[in-house]
Amino acid sequence: MIGSKSKVDVTKYSWPVSLPEKPNLRAVGTRRRIWLEGEFFGPIPAWWLIQALRAGIRKSYGAVFIGLLLWRQYWLERQKQPLKLTGAVLKKFGLEKRFARHALDTLEKAGLIYVQKFNYRSPQITIVTEEKDYFYGRRD
Repeated sequence: MIGSKSKVDVTKYSWPVSLPEKPNLRAVGTRRRIWLEGEFFGPIPAWWLIQALRAGIRKSYGAVFIGLLLWRQYWLERQKQPLKLTGAVLKKFGLEKRFARHALDTLEKAGLIYVQKFNYRSPQITIVTEEKDYFYGRRD
């Protein structure tokens, strides 16, 4: 009946609004245990943090903060390397690219990280996680 002005009952075509049930976010038995040796400040080796502090005192105090961000990313990505310190991560913590670049240079000169730089892309960063590797590859 085209052209007739009859009212159509749309309630038979709609469903009541309901929210989905909240999923149980606690998964049982999915965590892996990682056994660590040595002294740690949280998940960061004490020797690494001490060397970053020493390097930061000489050149850039931001080296320690950027180092903490790198270790955070290292553990969040389940120890997968190399890491990328993207602009989004820097923006999230209110940091400028220049600040991060100076801190990365300081950590690299201290021998705590290795940085592979690219034009117009985020650098790939490898953290020195073993103390023996740090002392072997030290660049003073």
